[in-house]
Formats: sequence, structure tokens, C-alpha cells
Amino acid sequence: MEPVVYEETPFADYLRDGGDEPQADWAPGAVTPELDSSAGRSSPSPPSSPSPFAPTGRPLVKPRFRNKAPNGLHLQVPKPSSLRSASRKYSAAVAASIDRADNAKFLEQFRYTIIASQLLSGHSGLGQSQLDNRGPSPPTNEDESLLSTEGILASVLAALAVAVVLSWVLGSGVTKKRLVFLLMLCAAAVLLGQVYMKRQWLRYRRSQSLSEITSFVENSHNFDSASGAAISLIQEVELVSRGYRLSAPLPPISRIEDRTQTRRCVRLRKALRHSFQEVLDSYNQVCTVVNGFAEQTDLEKYYDIYDITDFDMSDARQGLSDEDLDDPESLRTLKILAARFSTIRKLFLCALLALDANSDANDLLRWTTAVESLLSVNSSTQTAHARLQSILSEQDTFPSSPTPKNALTPGRERWRAQLRKLNSLSSGIRGLQAKLQLLREESDRTLNDSNEVFESRWSPATTKHAH
Repeated sequence: MEPVVYEETPFADYLRDGGDEPQADWAPGAVTPELDSSAGRSSPSPPSSPSPFAPTGRPLVKPRFRNKAPNGLHLQVPKPSSLRSASRKYSAAVAASIDRADNAKFLEQFRYTIIASQLLSGHSGLGQSQLDNRGPSPPTNEDESLLSTEGILASVLAALAVAVVLSWVLGSGVTKKRLVFLLMLCAAAVLLGQVYMKRQWLRYRRSQSLSEITSFVENSHNFDSASGAAISLIQEVELVSRGYRLSAPLPPISRIEDRTQTRRCVRLRKALRHSFQEVLDSYNQVCTVVNGFAEQTDLEKYYDIYDITDFDMSDARQGLSDEDLDDPESLRTLKILAARFSTIRKLFLCALLALDANSDANDLLRWTTAVESLLSVNSSTQTAHARLQSILSEQDTFPSSPTPKNALTPGRERWRAQLRKLNSLSSGIRGLQAKLQLLREESDRTLNDSNEVFESRWSPATTKHAH
């Protein structure tokens, strides 16, 4: 239905100013009846009925508005090129070569390794088991055999096929058809070879990620034990130096960290601060990269499961902030850094849990990034653990200074004798700890055996037989 323009309206005046058509073509407007101003006398004619709701008359619009209708919008949508469609199909062929069962099995192994490590529960690094004095574990041999039954069989068949084709093409003379057939066969072989190599490379990256996540769990536990032992040692030394007993309730940390007194374990404090700063920087970098490949819905779900809030994220990403630089080696700052490291490691593990293995075009890039991130954090964690381990080993023992070239004075000889006594005392304490551990294990085993004997003697069947 076309619009209706009434006379004596602002829009009609606007249109009339721009045109020269007669006013007879306009539709009549609604006329308001004028009331007689004289009192006591009514109008000789009844008032006219109001105009109906529906418009009357032929709707007219100026021709200059009809002829100036805007042109249609023409969009030039680029058509997908044949090369891009071929690349998409090629990626789909590579992705389809690994079925869903392999993807599900790989994700189950990868995620189970992370969850079973207990690195996502509690505050790792504080309150852990005592440091194991075996030192850093020897690196595992990660070089797998490059030969497999499938690869050997494929190589033999490929060599046999090349020999047969060359003998057929070059045996009785080269023709145009045979040459074209040979070129097509070579192109098909190259495409199939690329598909096979990409599939094998993806499988290699996945197996490498499983190996690296296992090493990551081991290195994380070692670093947690080392950092926890270092913080406990610093705290115990500070308590003893200020006259407190270790068996008594701990005093406020403000008393332990009184700046008016001389601090102990300065070298260990510096090493611990540098270690935390190094691993925090490394984890911050890789966590940002891995978050870009993670499924955001799954990532938020894991944040909710493991109680990681936005405040925890912002606090963990600060690293060593400006407020901590005032006293970076205090016990309070070291504990804050340990808590931040635990949180940023949880963020990294949640990002790894949110990675998907759906064999799409970005699957190889996704797991290559995960492997490189794990290699980076493993390297930084091993370096930090080795630094702390070396200092803690020196704290456990009292190595005597090397024999000087000059003759020893009686005072120096007494100091060397005292160091030897302290070393023997430390060895005796470690031996006592080992005996206590054996005694604890024996008592637990004896208690379990006695419970089993008691349950077997007072079982319902034995009681019924006695009655």
C-alpha cells in the first residue's frame, strides 16, 4: 500500500515547495468543524462526521521521489579458489587418517597423567615430603626407534613399485602416454607421501607430548620438594636463631622477619628467589601461548572445578611485583612467590587439559605448541631444581676446606676438626632419620597384620561356628 499525503500537513508543505503539480491531486485532509461563538444558539447544520480510519482517495507521491529510488546493493562475494578448496580437502584427508578411537585414547592418557599427578590439588610446594637426597633424576632416553614394521613394509613396496614402473616405461621405449602416466603416478605418490608423513608426524608429536608431560610431573614434584625443604629450612633456622623451639606454636611472621636482626641462609634465600622468578616468567609465557589453542568452554570448566578465580589469575601473573621488590628475600615474599607459582602452574595444566585432539587442520600445530611449551618449562624447572638441590646438599653436609699449601695454624686446625665433627653429626642424624623411617614402616605393617588377624578371628562365620 502506497503512503497517503494529506493537505495542510507539514510533510505536504515540504513536498509542495519542491513541485509544481496542482493541488487538486492532493487527497482531502480531515477538517475540524468550527463551533459557533454565539451563546444560546446552535449551528444550523450538524457537525460533519470524523474522517474514517482507512485512507481515502488515490495516494499520490511526487514523481521526483519515485524516480530517485536508490539502486540495489551489489556485493562481490569472492568465490573459493580451486587451490584453497583442494588444500581444504587435503587437510581433511590427513585428519581423517587418524580415527576417533586413537584421539580419545590419546586424550585419556594425556589427561590422566595430569590429573593423577596431584599437581592440581592443594598448594603444591608447601608442606610436601622432605627432599630426596638422590639428586636430580637421570634423563630418560626419549629417542625412540625410527624403524617400524609399517615403515619397512612401505619402503619395500615403494621400491618395488618404482622398479616395476620404470621397467615398464623405459623397457620398450618412452612414449608420450607412458610419460604422462609416469608424471601422474609421481604426483599421486607425492601427495600420498605427504599425507602419510603428516600423519606420522602428528602421531610422533602426540607420543612426544605424553613423554614430556611425564617428565614435567617428575620435575614438578622434585622442584616442589626442593622449594618446600628450602622454605622449611629457612624458617626453622630463623626460629632457632631467635630462641624459639620448633615444637612450640609458630610465632607471627613479623617476629621471624624482624629487620633489626641478622637474617640467616642468605645464599639459600637468593637462590630460592631467583628460582621462583625464573619459573614464573617461563610459565607466564607458555601459559599465554597454550591458552590460545585451548577450548575456552573446557578451560572455564576446569577453572571452576579447581577453584581458580580471576583474582588468583591476576595475582599469579604478576610474578615478582613492585611491592615485593622492597624486601624480595623475606620469608613472607618467598611464600607468596611459592603460592603464585602453584597457581600459574595450575593455569598451565588447565590449559593443557582443555586442548582437544579432533584431527582437524590445526591439530599438528596445537600439539607441536604443547610439546614446545612443555620442553621450555621442563628446562627452566630442571635448572631451578638443580640450583636449589646443590645448595641444600651443601647445607646437609659440612665439607672441609681444601688443604692449603701453607702450614696450618692451630686455630685453623681446630676449625677443621670442628667441621669434621659437624659432618659426622649430620651423617648420624641422617642415619637416625633413615632408621626412624624403617621403624615407621615396620610398625605400620605390624598394625595392618594385627588388624587382619583380628578381623579373621571375629568374622561372622567364626562366631556362628562357635555358637
